[in-house]
Amino acid sequence: MIISSNVITLTDANFETEVLGSALPVMVFMYVPWTARCKILAPTICSFADDNLPLPMVVGQINGDENTITRTAYGISGYPHILFFNKGIRHFPPIDLTKATIGQLIEYCENKFGEIPTELDESAL
Repeated sequence: MIISSNVITLTDANFETEVLGSALPVMVFMYVPWTARCKILAPTICSFADDNLPLPMVVGQINGDENTITRTAYGISGYPHILFFNKGIRHFPPIDLTKATIGQLIEYCENKFGEIPTELDESAL
């Protein structure tokens, strides 16, 4: 759904490696291509990934229709849905980030994951 080299495509097959095993915080945009809300939110996620990342992190997208194992594992029944993970642990934002502005996304990430170093220890990867 998102066309950006800064947004990775996630699947049931790579979710554990790319998200749960990531050394960086990960924002996951779970969508289905047939909803208007997903289509409306996609450019915001793209802009966030391309121009507004407040710190080193990964932004990924996963199609909820095609990846039912991941969708079911996290109890997702409505779309769009934004999930955050850090060191394999899911974090729950205090607000519905599917209705957030880019500024609110940045603020949440800075407050929640601001302790992430700007330079990673390569041995940790």
